[in-house]
Amino acid sequence: MKPRRALSDGDKRFVLTKYGGRCPGLPALAISCGRSFTKFVRPIFDHIGQRSITRDDSRDNYQPLCATCNDIKTNGPGGERRITTAGSDAGIRKKDRRMKRKWRAHRRKMRRKGRF
Repeated sequence: MKPRRALSDGDKRFVLTKYGGRCPGLPALAISCGRSFTKFVRPIFDHIGQRSITRDDSRDNYQPLCATCNDIKTNGPGGERRITTAGSDAGIRKKDRRMKRKWRAHRRKMRRKGRF
């Protein structure tokens, strides 16, 4: 995976303008925040879809979250640590897809040789 690129100042302004300078909250958890960002309440630019799964690092995949909403998204609504891609089956599915591609390539090669 490519290293995470830093979000430029122009991209940060774009994301803030897109959300009206407010925290969108977490619609998936039915949390509507709406906190305005000021020099005292700074946004945390967070990926909407997990970058490790979607590989989307474009500015359209970012959202500005306040610290409270970012903590809830990271740690879960009850404060318990959320399951991340390291603890889920995302890595297993990725490996499975890779192995299937290799197996298909191997079968094609064997068919060409007349051994399969």
